[in-house]
Amino acid sequence: MSISDFAKDVWTKLVNKLLTEPVEFAAWVIALLLLLLIRPIGRGALRTMKRLWARLRDLWTAADRLNRAREAVSLGGSGLWLHALPKQPPNYAERIRSRDTKVLVLANNKGGVGKTTIACNLAAYFANPFADAGRPQERVLLIDGDYQGSGSSMALDTKQRIPATRQEISRAARLLMGTETGASLVGMAQRVKNLDLLAKINRDIDFTAIPAYYDLASVENKLMVEWLIGDYGGRDPRYFLAELLLSPEVRARFDRIIIDAPPRQTTAQIQALCAATHVLIPTVLDPLSGEAVGTFVEQLLAHGSLWPHLQIIGVVGAMPDLDVDPADQRAARLDYKLRPDEALGVQAVSEALQQVKDRYSLDHVPTAFLPRTCFVKDLRPLGSAAGARIAYLDPHDNEDTRAVRRVFDRLGAEVAQRMSR
Repeated sequence: MSISDFAKDVWTKLVNKLLTEPVEFAAWVIALLLLLLIRPIGRGALRTMKRLWARLRDLWTAADRLNRAREAVSLGGSGLWLHALPKQPPNYAERIRSRDTKVLVLANNKGGVGKTTIACNLAAYFANPFADAGRPQERVLLIDGDYQGSGSSMALDTKQRIPATRQEISRAARLLMGTETGASLVGMAQRVKNLDLLAKINRDIDFTAIPAYYDLASVENKLMVEWLIGDYGGRDPRYFLAELLLSPEVRARFDRIIIDAPPRQTTAQIQALCAATHVLIPTVLDPLSGEAVGTFVEQLLAHGSLWPHLQIIGVVGAMPDLDVDPADQRAARLDYKLRPDEALGVQAVSEALQQVKDRYSLDHVPTAFLPRTCFVKDLRPLGSAAGARIAYLDPHDNEDTRAVRRVFDRLGAEVAQRMSR
């Protein structure tokens, strides 16, 4: 900052202080005058003035940062992540819309809705481990953005996902910090476990993951506090992950990136949404979860200035008790039977989305359910694999594994079609 800019900034703050807190301002002026009167004139006085000026500047900076943080968390304010205008990377919107690498985030501010299970198995679908002839085999990266690391446990071995020492920072945490490059991100990606079991079927599976660990929470808090007080330099921390995923190295290495976002509006979730091209919202089918979908969609709209390019693919029901036969034409009907409690959940989601439409004066409801043939059933193999492995990658050919693949083949095909629009 130049001397003239600093002087202008000080003058602006002095005027604001005089207008907003005249008593405190007068006290500072009187104290300064008294100090000048009692100190001898000369070099000693000059040194004292310099120290006083430095002290005042530090106090002023601290007060300015405190006010910034207070404004960010005030109940009537714009919100934690919106109290400063976005400083997006150069040509951000154009680059993120035009790139070949699609980035899908699975997100919902309510936990326990099947988000991680769907993220991991969808990523496996796009990798096409069984070399299905009707679709491409993609180079897929799965990023775990939740410090609990459930997706990491499903995708990687213990040695792959847990930092070797207490001083080492987990790989997902490093992505958020803004210190990595596209090349280093590519180097962090680790091959998903158990792929060797499929080598006889498909030797060319390209499916990797970047794990999260509990230290991610501390990094999120650090970045959030720095954001609150404005102590983050010239780059916007909301776009650290976007900068990485937009890099030429990442775009050349991966065809599709799946991010499992945390179930809360943390630094990791904000960065994931800013980096993504599309978002899919899983939900269980009960009234409380339906209301949560409406709240989350409203959050996406309210923060639209951060991610103007982001497309909502839709809402997918997770773990309903459906027995869908792909050959059964009734499965495509909108009135396909759900249990009464699940029907109430579907109704709650629809009502919550309608309220968002009315509140924002939109021409149409901002999103809707995917076809019910895409709902993720409450399958026993999914439950037994949760937190331990990715069920879609099971090499055994039996009815359980075929049922899992049918579920995610239908969902994956629908997601791929919507992401290609």
